[in-house]
Amino acid sequence: MPLDRMKKVADKLISFGLITRRTDDPAIYLITTRGIEFLEAYKKLATYLE
Repeated sequence: MPLDRMKKVADKLISFGLITRRTDDPAIYLITTRGIEFLEAYKKLATYLE
């Protein structure tokens, strides 16, 4: 994915509270607790849709 599009996606995920930037190195992104919960819910939903 081109960097400019990736930045837009990352900014959107940050606004939803799913990821955050590391304070000591803003080039590194971390998943939040809310992001982990979202992934777990998504995986559960995906198994129902198979």
